Amino acid sequence: MKKQKVIQAVAIGVVGWLLGFLGIMLFYKHQGFPLAVVITVIFGAPVPIWFVSKRFLTGIPDSALLNYAVSLSAVVLLIQFFLDGLFAASIFFFNIPKLDLTAVKSLFLALEIAYAFFFIIPWFTGKNLIQKED
Repeated sequence: MKKQKVIQAVAIGVVGWLLGFLGIMLFYKHQGFPLAVVITVIFGAPVPIWFVSKRFLTGIPDSALLNYAVSLSAVVLLIQFFLDGLFAASIFFFNIPKLDLTAVKSLFLALEIAYAFFFIIPWFTGKNLIQKED
């Protein structure tokens, strides 16, 4: 993968994580947070992930599209795992932010769903771009 694309994938991962973190920090005290965080990821994440994936994969030759799609997923997920690990440590060791057990479970369910989306959507986007050009 070209250096420019690696930097772009890292930026996608960091910006995506920051947006999620900001949303959590703004709404974690709300009574409906546990349900809202899961619903937001299920209905709010696929379109931006698809858009970013399509933009990232535009201009890539057909022979390399799926490799770039998998690389995008891998880079973004590595960044997400690392930053989510730091955030989880702040929750479990320092109790920052103060979340009850239900909120923590919902947050981790939402993370698992988001990881699945970041794994699946770029690949399907790349596959779809190949089929459109045939």
